[in-house]
Amino acid sequence: MRQLLALSSSVVLLWAHSGAAQTPSAHMESLQTALRQNDMDRAMKIATALYQQSDQSDDHERAGYAAYVMAGLLNQTDDRLAVAETYEDCAKHYAADDSLAQSIQCDYQSAQAYLEASRKGQAVSKLRGIAKQLERIGQEKSMLASQVYLTLAKQTLPAKTKRGSAAQRERRDAAAYADKALIALRASDQDKSQTYAATLYLKGLALEDAEEYPEAVEAYESAVSLYRSLPDSNDDELQSLQARLSIARAGGKSSPRKDAIDVVDQDGRIVTLSIKKRKRIRSPRINDNQIVDGARASVAITLDSDGAVETVTVVDSRPSHEFGDAMQTAIESWTFIPPQGVNPEELPAFEYSTVFFVRR
Repeated sequence: MRQLLALSSSVVLLWAHSGAAQTPSAHMESLQTALRQNDMDRAMKIATALYQQSDQSDDHERAGYAAYVMAGLLNQTDDRLAVAETYEDCAKHYAADDSLAQSIQCDYQSAQAYLEASRKGQAVSKLRGIAKQLERIGQEKSMLASQVYLTLAKQTLPAKTKRGSAAQRERRDAAAYADKALIALRASDQDKSQTYAATLYLKGLALEDAEEYPEAVEAYESAVSLYRSLPDSNDDELQSLQARLSIARAGGKSSPRKDAIDVVDQDGRIVTLSIKKRKRIRSPRINDNQIVDGARASVAITLDSDGAVETVTVVDSRPSHEFGDAMQTAIESWTFIPPQGVNPEELPAFEYSTVFFVRR
C-alpha cells in the first residue's frame, strides 16, 4: 500500500482540487456504487481517497474498510507485495478499531500474499502471530485456525535434504502444527475431508524426516484409510502415500530395486526377464533445483535379439516431462536376460514404471 499511495497521490490531489472532494460518508456511497457497477478504476481512486482521509482523521473503521477494498482490487494485479502491504494496513486499522475478527482475516490474507511474493520469513512470522491471537481469544479450533496451522506446517517443514539439529526441530514443529490443524478440522466436522487426509500425509512426512518412524506409520495409515474412503481421492496420491507408508514401516529404507520384471509374450504367457545391465535412474531437479518426491514415470520398451534395449518410449510422466526423460535416458543402456528358449526380440513392447522417492 505504501507504494500505491506514493504513485497515486498526485491523482487523488488532482481529483480533490477538481471539486470532487467528498465527506467520508459520500466516499463510502460512491465506492459502493463503483463496485456495484464493476468500475474498478474508479473504485480504486475512491478507495484510495477514502483511505487517506480516514487515516488522517483516525477513522480506523473506514480506513480498514478502504484498505480491504483496495487489497481486493490489487489482487487482480501481479503486484503481490502491494497486496500484502495493503492487507497489512487493513489489519492495523481494524485492530485499532477493536474489530479483531476483521483484523485477523486481513492479517491472514496479508500472509498469503507475502508467500506469493516470495517473502516467506514475513509470512511465517505473521502466521505465527495470528496463531497466538486465535489461541488467546479461544478460536484455535476454528476453520481459520486450521488454515493457519496447515500453512505453518507446510512452510515450517524444511527441505528433505536439510540436516542438523535445527532442521530436526523444524520438522517436529511442522508435525505439531499439523496436529493442531487436525484438531481444528475435527472441531469443524472436516475429519472426513481431502484436507484432513492431506494434513495427515504432511504430518507423516514431517515425522518420517525426523526419523520418528512409528509415529509416521500411524499418520500414514490413517491417511491411507481416509483416502480410500473419499469419493474424489486421487489414485496417484494414494499410491505415493502407500509407498511412503512402506518405507516408514521399513525404518526409512526404500524398497529394494527390482532385478526382474514379468512381461507377457505374444501368446499371452508370463515371461520373467532378469535385468542384467542397468544404469541408475536419476531424479531430475526442477522448480529452482528442488527434488520432487513421489513423481512417477512409465516407459514402453522393446528389445533386440541380445536382450539389449532397442527402443524406449515415454508413456507417462508426472508432474512433468523431465521424469520420463530421465527414465528414458537411463533405460536406453539396459540389458534384459530372458528365460532359456525365449527370443527377446519377439516379445511385444512391455511397460516399466518407477516412482522417484527421496530417501529421507
